[in-house]
Amino acid sequence: MSSLQDGQPYILVADDDPLMIRSLRIILRTCGLEVVGVSDGAAALQQIRSHKPRIAILDVMMARMSGLDLCQVVKSDETLSDIHVILLTARAMPSERQQGLDAGADAYITKPFANAELVTQVRKALGIYETATPSTPGSAPAS
Repeated sequence: MSSLQDGQPYILVADDDPLMIRSLRIILRTCGLEVVGVSDGAAALQQIRSHKPRIAILDVMMARMSGLDLCQVVKSDETLSDIHVILLTARAMPSERQQGLDAGADAYITKPFANAELVTQVRKALGIYETATPSTPGSAPAS
């Protein structure tokens, strides 16, 4: 199951910054995707287990469970491992990027980021290879 109750596939966004969740919701809705936002890793895991998303976009630094820990849990669970995990973080050191990929992340994007970069990763995860870019100009802020 990779959808909410109405059958619409959705993306889970887990970030402790409500403005980041709002920004991502706006960006991803331009792609016609439903977005559910939660503010910490434990809430994200609960949401993932109750309504499996197609994609989980996770901040690395969150309360109650880090994005890295959540990624490892998701990727080590046979029933969840097909969820495409994108880590979205201000942590930009090469060693931190490698740590994220080692945790099982399918993509690692640093904040601030270009909207087109995120949309490209989401479309790639969904198997959509269009060259169109989102109608929301600019970049999302770092947090």
